[in-house]
Amino acid sequence: MGQNRESEIMGAYRHYTECGVIVHPLEKAVSGVHGTGKKPVFGNYQKQKTPYAESLIQPYAKKDCNLGIVCGKASDVSVFDIDWYRSGIIDYLFRDLDTSKWCFQTHGTKRYGHMIFRYEPALIPGQHQELGFDILAQNIVGSSNNCVCYPSIHEDGTKYEMSIDISDRPSMPLVLTERINSLLNTYAGLTDVLLNCRAVFRDLWESIFKHKRDANYHKVDLFRINDDGRQRSLGMFTELKANGATEEMLLLCCMLVFGDEYNERLSRKELSHLDTSKTMTNARIERDPVLKRFYTGSNFDPFTEPLEKLETKLSPESRDAYETLMCEAPCETLDLVRRAFLIGVFTKQGYVTKEDFTQVEAISNPEPNVKTVWKHEEKYTAPVVNMDSANEVTVDPELLAAFNKAFE
Repeated sequence: MGQNRESEIMGAYRHYTECGVIVHPLEKAVSGVHGTGKKPVFGNYQKQKTPYAESLIQPYAKKDCNLGIVCGKASDVSVFDIDWYRSGIIDYLFRDLDTSKWCFQTHGTKRYGHMIFRYEPALIPGQHQELGFDILAQNIVGSSNNCVCYPSIHEDGTKYEMSIDISDRPSMPLVLTERINSLLNTYAGLTDVLLNCRAVFRDLWESIFKHKRDANYHKVDLFRINDDGRQRSLGMFTELKANGATEEMLLLCCMLVFGDEYNERLSRKELSHLDTSKTMTNARIERDPVLKRFYTGSNFDPFTEPLEKLETKLSPESRDAYETLMCEAPCETLDLVRRAFLIGVFTKQGYVTKEDFTQVEAISNPEPNVKTVWKHEEKYTAPVVNMDSANEVTVDPELLAAFNKAFE
């Protein structure tokens, strides 16, 4: 690395510090290696409330480090980070707003990136990958997010640039804050509706908008191309409406599915014609080249299905968790834990986490005679309780002991 690059990094650090913005060193980006250039060097940066000393930054500047902003109240920074451009969503959020004096940060030819504002406490930070954006700020317990910043180098070799000096960043317009929060509330309602939909539609939605390693990820054309795509789209939207989706929720779906081709007037017209008495039949689902992957059949029973068959139906994310669990579980409990995980994935029943085993509460289940109720968590599935015909709930000692032993 040349002396000019070190000087550029240190000059940027000093300017950020003069502006009251706390920055910290990030790992150096490796050209062509995905995800590099964003990892913080200091482990405690989330709680940093004052600028780091120059002597702490200098050694990393010599190594061509990147820089990151410690977002939140201490730096007076909130960031709206667009990762996946959905024009319907962006047009809705920024409608009639003058963006000419906003602080945009992009790299290369990318048409979207970071919008940097002064700290906005009404926005709760979080990743919203299904909607295509993240909010970088400070959470309710005071931990701050990291935002890579100028003059950092992206993994593609281009430099991050800001449209204006960061000292001139504006406050976020109130209407934009309200629209973001309204959009998040609408999507939260939509996710609740998806839980009531048939698993085949819920799993298709998650494969496109949630599971990054799935072959369908971001392939929204699956709802649009040829007659199959159009019928699939009609089936998805009818299923959602039949299970309680409001017009606002369905319009949000249209924004996500149709991207640059989203048309609000046309979408409202088409949505008004949905007939909730004509949801897609199982026979039609079985014939669909995309949906049939997720269809388990009306007689599918994970309690009796061979475990080997359940393994073939795992999503990429569930498979990662499953393989991790299988590596950690002792041999003598492997079969029990394996069965617990696989049945938990496909029943999606139970409301008790591993930490709650000592305080098991009654579980509402439409089939009180079911032999065992399982809990599927993000990473692990735990055997939880037995439920008898009188709806009495008790911990299954054998399975609970096996699960706890697996994580000793």
